[in-house]
Amino acid sequence: MKIKNLILAAMLLIPFPSYAVGTYIGKLQPYFYTDALYLIPVESQISNKPDCVKRNYLRLPNTPDSPFFDAKFSILLSAWVAKQELLVTGTGECTGEGDEIIRSIKPL
Repeated sequence: MKIKNLILAAMLLIPFPSYAVGTYIGKLQPYFYTDALYLIPVESQISNKPDCVKRNYLRLPNTPDSPFFDAKFSILLSAWVAKQELLVTGTGECTGEGDEIIRSIKPL
């Protein structure tokens, strides 16, 4: 019985990786650098950033030939020009530079 309790306690104390998905609400400035589109949170509330985030940028997946990229870029640019807030969620994954990759964009 003691061994079972010891094994159970050990299993509960083993650290599990966190799979946080960042949530960003507010104004986000689009910023192109070389071939990538970044977002800079401006007047934004940020929550649940994953551990891999090292910089304060978000990044659109690097697929500029995709119609999804065009649609997301249009939403971002329109919202920035109109000074409209967005709800952006990440994938929980980061680039090598430590920027969270964007999963979804929703105008508020």
